[in-house]
Amino acid sequence: PAQTKYLSELYQNDEYRQDDSRNKLSGFFIDNLEAVDDTVKQMSKVFLLVGIALAIFSALLLSNFISVSISQKQKDIGILRALGAKGNEVFKIFVVETVVIVSVCIFVATITSIVICNVINDVMTQSIGAELFVFGIGSFVLLALISVITAFLATYFPVNKAAKKKPIDSIRTIC
Repeated sequence: PAQTKYLSELYQNDEYRQDDSRNKLSGFFIDNLEAVDDTVKQMSKVFLLVGIALAIFSALLLSNFISVSISQKQKDIGILRALGAKGNEVFKIFVVETVVIVSVCIFVATITSIVICNVINDVMTQSIGAELFVFGIGSFVLLALISVITAFLATYFPVNKAAKKKPIDSIRTIC
């Protein structure tokens, strides 16, 4: 590890000498470091794009699920509103439903991420002798934060629309 750290520091040294030449290491080890660096950069871009696409897809899917749930409970919402429930109380009912869904999703995503990171690290360790991915507390917090924001945005608009309806309009809705 000490030798690897030393070579890595030399590889990343961009200081020029006085005659404007630069020290550039080469060889099998440095070529492997460059290959790993390129692989990590490419995989980071791919994972970012896949993550954004999945976040958009999950937001649309959750929004659709909540919209269907609201449309099936339209009469119940109208009755609750007629009995004196405020819009924010109706909103809370669906937020609790979303919290349960998001909690299960975060749990499944965390387990899946840990498994995928370990599998990729095992393959990379066997081929180049290095681990590339670490799933720690920071990764978990980022995953949970993105999940909560996505769920909130997917829930807010359909529930807000239903909560603002007059009770009589909700009761008259034919499901």
